[in-house]
Amino acid sequence: MRQLLSFLFALTLTLSPALSQGYAGINNILFLAKDNSLPGNVVVTYSSCSSMLDDVYGFANSSHEYTACINYYGGGGTGTVSYWRLSNGDTRARIYSGALTLPCGSYNSITNGALTYKMNGFATTSGTLNLNGVANCKNLVNTIQMSVNSAANLANVSVIGTTSTITAQTACFNASIDQWVMTVTAMTPNAAACGGTSASIQLGGYTSCPGFPNNSCKVVSQLDGVTGGKGDYIIYYTTGEPQSQPKGPMTETWGLLTVGNVISGTVEPSRITGSGVANHTGVISNLNGSGAGSTWVVNNAQSISGVTLTQTGFLSTVTNNAPAGGVTTLWIEPNNDDTLETNTSFGGFPSGSSAGPLALTSATGAKRGYATLVKTGASLSRALSDYKLSNNNQSFTAVQWIGDTPAQLTASQTSVWCQANSISYLQPPPPWGSGPD
Repeated sequence: MRQLLSFLFALTLTLSPALSQGYAGINNILFLAKDNSLPGNVVVTYSSCSSMLDDVYGFANSSHEYTACINYYGGGGTGTVSYWRLSNGDTRARIYSGALTLPCGSYNSITNGALTYKMNGFATTSGTLNLNGVANCKNLVNTIQMSVNSAANLANVSVIGTTSTITAQTACFNASIDQWVMTVTAMTPNAAACGGTSASIQLGGYTSCPGFPNNSCKVVSQLDGVTGGKGDYIIYYTTGEPQSQPKGPMTETWGLLTVGNVISGTVEPSRITGSGVANHTGVISNLNGSGAGSTWVVNNAQSISGVTLTQTGFLSTVTNNAPAGGVTTLWIEPNNDDTLETNTSFGGFPSGSSAGPLALTSATGAKRGYATLVKTGASLSRALSDYKLSNNNQSFTAVQWIGDTPAQLTASQTSVWCQANSISYLQPPPPWGSGPD
């Protein structure tokens, strides 16, 4: 199947218009990217390039998206330009604020504010938000993040008794990496790291990605193959650029939580703390059962016993975005270190007396991004459906990747989908601009 997809991809590139031919004859285009600025599961559409810089998604005048827009209309393209973040499940839900009031020091008048939102199913609150010491936008987001992440403001989920354990697990396998796709060709239980018994590959665990920053990256989804075994997986790299590695021995590590007794609450995917527990440890998914005797996947491999474990809501990451030529905003999203991207969500927009002044409500221009779909075909079908819904049942007539060169498997699947839907798949241009990943 992979060989067939690769052939179809190569054929499409051969038949597609070359970049030098421009975009004459194309009406409405969908640009695909993996840029961190783009919201997940949202088609972003514009009829002019200048309007992009007025939006809250952090487009700079040097970004891949803005430059692609300029080249599209300059090359004879007509209609609309749209953008879709096709990342096979590695995108977290996010709240984008509306435009902030500048300078950000003006927010220091908020000294007893309230801010509440539901993230990953748990309520998060600022309690009493005091921005009195805020002098700039960096101070602003740091103060908000410190407040919402304080222990008193996180939801209480469960308390697990001292008979529970976390044990380190290791999966051994041979694999190659192409951009953000890791292809596992064989499990290797006899590798030295496994000593004859290999654990299965689990979403949320960390792989030994040779050549990647910190020599590790997170497994966030599985595209195909045997569950937890041979197949294609999506990996998330926390810093740096995607890259490729030839096939060779690799490992993935994760923790196995076995619940002994539950003192209070209900065990479920959430953040977990306790004496000796590694920072940013999260319960990712259920393996078997519920309550006492149940087993769960934990992201960080570690050995813990005889310790009371406390589960709370997840930590938030609050950042300021001030792109060159664009709009200054703040973003709120689940902390990437203790959660799985596909499990992230927000239950509407933030509320409370501070939400409006901080432009975090729909009425003040805030927008949302969502966890992205895993399967390429399903993701593109969602993009087409949403575009038609917002554009009087019109369709985009061409698709093109911009920014990072896509993994061959993802690009091949994109090609197959375009052919099935009678949409032109244009050869990706050289990277444009300097949009973040």
